[in-house]
Amino acid sequence: MSGTEPFYFEGTISPSKSELIRALVLKSYSPELKIFGASQCDDVRAMSRAVDQIERRDLRNTFDLGDSGLALRLVLARLSRCQGEFKVTGSTRLMDRPHGPLIDALSQLGGHLHLEKSQIHLTSDGNWKSSVAVDVSSSSQFASALVLNAWELGQALQIELIGEPRSLGYLDMSIALARSAGMEIASKGRSLEIPAGQKISAQLLRAETDMSTAFSVAALAVVNGSAKFFDFREHSLQPDHAFLQIIRELGARAVLERGTLRVDRAPKLRAIDKDLSGTPDLFPVLSVLCGLAEGRSRLYGAPHLIHKESNRIASSARLLRLLGRDVQELSDGLVIDGRKFDAADHLRARAFFDPDQDHRQVMAAYVARVAGFSIEIQDAEAVRKSAPEFLEWVRAYA
Repeated sequence: MSGTEPFYFEGTISPSKSELIRALVLKSYSPELKIFGASQCDDVRAMSRAVDQIERRDLRNTFDLGDSGLALRLVLARLSRCQGEFKVTGSTRLMDRPHGPLIDALSQLGGHLHLEKSQIHLTSDGNWKSSVAVDVSSSSQFASALVLNAWELGQALQIELIGEPRSLGYLDMSIALARSAGMEIASKGRSLEIPAGQKISAQLLRAETDMSTAFSVAALAVVNGSAKFFDFREHSLQPDHAFLQIIRELGARAVLERGTLRVDRAPKLRAIDKDLSGTPDLFPVLSVLCGLAEGRSRLYGAPHLIHKESNRIASSARLLRLLGRDVQELSDGLVIDGRKFDAADHLRARAFFDPDQDHRQVMAAYVARVAGFSIEIQDAEAVRKSAPEFLEWVRAYA
């Protein structure tokens, strides 16, 4: 597929940042809870600092969650379970992302919240009322924040989900994690019911391999190389585990046997038509793979991509156009006219790509480089948000 040195990976991918961040908020209710798995990515470190503040009862200082939307939302709901006045902030990009549905939900539960400049101010007596309606049309994280903080309530809590749901697989992951920690949750249609007095009974939580990062590494192998992943589960709580089936649909060879996944270079990639409503984090890297597939691909179902670390529809389209591919932007995805890497791609002038502070776009651009494209990636360090080790794995090959 290219003339560059083939990529090779053999090892274990770091634990899921989504699971670790969720597990850490549980640990704030039960400090003796042990979490098996660690990550040095920026998002997990920001959540760890916030939980440490809570455990030390250092509640007067501002809680700074960096660039992590999930951490900010979980911490905001966690602080609403404490008595006092709190300030929560993050990067300018993070504070510009939508948080209104959670602010509204926590207000329904009894908190007093308002956004002032670049901070969210919260005043709470630590108690929640018995019912809340939360809008999940832009993110399921707002509902996850409520579920993962519904411990030791004085009365039962009913959570009503409103709006067209997005990425509900991540809410399912939150519910499964809470249940594994000891929570009783009843699901009735679009309503969740959590009895009063729930306590964490688990002593250990184990985080799985981060499937989003695993997909990015697998994509490097698909375009030019091979990868062998150890401790890889056949089934996962993470929606992005679906990448395994997707790369097979593209025409790649991916074999999972006894906990080891082997992915090899695909001589030819096939165009696909894929609904990514439940797996939006796959979009940037998958769009590059579709750009190298023969034929027209359509990736759709994810209008919430515009609210990620960047507008991922626009930034993915921009990258593909730098690669010489025709792209049509949709409100919920892209139509991509792909073709195999060829002599014309070898002759293209060096392009400069700004990932717009988005870690997934850095990964996507490196997939293009490993495939053979001459592209300069600006601010590649943005990948530290989720996988600081990614640059070590790829720089020898691109």
